[in-house]
Amino acid sequence: MRALEDIRSAGRIENPPRSDSALGRRGDRVCAGGGRGVYAARRARQWFIFCGAFGLVWLAGFIDDLRELGPPFRLLAQIGCAILLYAGGWRVLSSSSAAFAIVAQCLFVILFVNAFNFLDGADGLTAGITAAIALGYAAMPGGGLSVFGYALACSLLGACVGFLIFNFPPAKIFMGDSGSTVLGFSVAFMGLDFIGTRGPGGAASSWLYPFLLAALPLLDALVVVTRRVMKRRSPFQGDREHFYDFLLAAGWSAQMVAICSYFLTGLLGLLGWLAVQGGIKRSLILGMGIFGALVVTALYSGARRQGAMRHSRYRAQL
Repeated sequence: MRALEDIRSAGRIENPPRSDSALGRRGDRVCAGGGRGVYAARRARQWFIFCGAFGLVWLAGFIDDLRELGPPFRLLAQIGCAILLYAGGWRVLSSSSAAFAIVAQCLFVILFVNAFNFLDGADGLTAGITAAIALGYAAMPGGGLSVFGYALACSLLGACVGFLIFNFPPAKIFMGDSGSTVLGFSVAFMGLDFIGTRGPGGAASSWLYPFLLAALPLLDALVVVTRRVMKRRSPFQGDREHFYDFLLAAGWSAQMVAICSYFLTGLLGLLGWLAVQGGIKRSLILGMGIFGALVVTALYSGARRQGAMRHSRYRAQL
């Protein structure tokens, strides 16, 4: 009997730990639920911030399509988009100086938005190149974007391919500034998301991949703006001195210009992926090599165009 009482008393003593364990599990569930709630609230905040920035750049382009909107107002809208993305956590730099990081963020967004706006001067270029860039992000092995970034990349890819059916030369419809600036903003966002997702561990390669993937429109914009400034003209004053204008003047068809631009963008994406896998040294070597090749190509195309113009004037004189 005493043995039975000892067993029962031992059982009564062991009951409280089971109760404590149950309470512990309930506490863990409460903590986990609270963590998920904080995460959901943060995601909702980021979603609203992204929609606000997206809507701002679209509205500026839409107004510019309806009635001419001055460059200062468009720049203000792009700066506002950059600051909104910075507040949402998508940052091009993690610097101790917030002012410096915000300035870098604004320059990053302004460059991408205007580069894709400049690109919309030939049929099928902007939509096709953006589709190739979105595919480069969506198909990045090893996870290059966040879930939100992947959703945008896949959506952008489908939208651009669908639009390209009617925009490939000879185009039947055109996107206007409200379309090209939104595409530039979306590519800038994917670049920021890629940099943020990979973190500081792969800083050099993380920086290089977004610029390599969009090197064609970015280099064209930088060359065109530099040329306009050197000629003491407004950087936003339109002209016909983009790379596609040179190729068309050299006798290329619009279809050939578009297809070669898609192929070059895909090649740049492949080289960018190799650079990301290869570390800092290979990234810098590949980046400098590709940049040099594009500069030589741009100079050669410009020389061909000037030669064709001189030849046409000579024939006119005859």
